[in-house]
Amino acid sequence: MVHYNSCNDSLLFTAGRQHDHYSSLRFRAVSIPNLLKREPRAHTVMPSERMRNPSWAEVDDSAGKLLTFNGYSMVYKVWDLVTYEQLFTMSALGVQRITVSSGVVVVGGLSSKGVARVKVVDACSGKALASLRAASDGLFTLVDFCDGKVIAKQERDPYCITDVRRRGFWTVPGTGEGSERSLYTFRRRRGFLVLQHQQRQVAVWGLDGSRCCSFAASDGDEHLSRIIISADERIAFACVTHERSDRGRVKVFDLATGELLHDLTASDRSLDDVRCLAYDADAWELFVVSGDGSLSLWSG
Repeated sequence: MVHYNSCNDSLLFTAGRQHDHYSSLRFRAVSIPNLLKREPRAHTVMPSERMRNPSWAEVDDSAGKLLTFNGYSMVYKVWDLVTYEQLFTMSALGVQRITVSSGVVVVGGLSSKGVARVKVVDACSGKALASLRAASDGLFTLVDFCDGKVIAKQERDPYCITDVRRRGFWTVPGTGEGSERSLYTFRRRRGFLVLQHQQRQVAVWGLDGSRCCSFAASDGDEHLSRIIISADERIAFACVTHERSDRGRVKVFDLATGELLHDLTASDRSLDDVRCLAYDADAWELFVVSGDGSLSLWSG
């Protein structure tokens, strides 16, 4: 893990030691000013947390919180990214999906009585804010939270959106059984659901249940591998690959209309294995990192 911690202008990362064959990872941090001065003196943070496989970490930038899962102890922990203090812990028993977002932890899984529920927990105190009965007893494949709304997906069931404040509830049509391979993308401001159907068609939905637009991100023998939305929520970037060649391309769509704005290719390298894609709306610059380590840049 490598993450820029904006709470204290530092780089947070995990590192192992050779003497234990890198079997466990510890969190370390180094300040950006020190890096710029070429004085990369890193120090250990959250010393009680040793990440052993299978373990992972997820960051909530908006609230300055870190969620970790330790596969050795089967415990979730929430940390403060300002002080690196542990805030509370949760058992992994019955948890099927969990995420931290917008200052809350959203948990999808089975209660002690075996009932499928979605629980919303305050990321500072660990206090339960809401407990919602799931649409069915199917396995949770996704949970998320934005603007007071819980988004949940269970096997064979459509995406369900619940307004925690107003107790409103609605489903996204056409996302039930047969759409399990859908891509899901989520913007933090207006909350778009981007759902890919049959590896080609993309539908964009708002968190109020309204359909914004739809467009064909790929056609013929192409495969859609990744899609992101710009920070200003005006543009969608779709990475597609031709099934019979190693050449890929990036398609740029207008999110309001679904119109294809640009079709970008790289003549001197392959874009078949896109690992990372970033867009700077102010400079109109698009950065694409491929699996071979190459970096492609398009400037408007």
